[in-house]
Amino acid sequence: MKTPQEWDVVHDPAYSYWAYYLYANLYVLNKFRESKGFNTLNFRPHSGEAGDLDHLVASFLLAHNIAHGNNLRKSPGLQYLYYLAQIGLAMSPLSNNSLFLDYHRNPFPNFFSRGMNVSLSTDDPLQIHLTKVFSPSSPCALMTMRARAP
Repeated sequence: MKTPQEWDVVHDPAYSYWAYYLYANLYVLNKFRESKGFNTLNFRPHSGEAGDLDHLVASFLLAHNIAHGNNLRKSPGLQYLYYLAQIGLAMSPLSNNSLFLDYHRNPFPNFFSRGMNVSLSTDDPLQIHLTKVFSPSSPCALMTMRARAP
């Protein structure tokens, strides 16, 4: 396998190439961290929000859990594999509504009712939020206060 520096093909590498590259390097890093008594890191890529189903296949093989997974609705077989392995899906209906998928078509309720390992996620809270009441502890308020601090 070529390293990124050796990549000489006109097109960008496939998602699975980058996913494996990150997974393999994270594996080595985790072995080092483990040997020093440090905590280890999980591989949790964005996958299945957009793009081809092969992104979800690569993530199934490599990831501990994933962010999104909306496109599992297009593949019952792959959806079943995620269910059997209980790979976590951190789903973001509000973010997806703004970018890719109408809120009412989001598969979260169906995945939840089928027993898949799903949770709700904010995805991009500084960009996509619906809070109308100002809270000094909100991420947006903290960022604003820090930006204005001398």
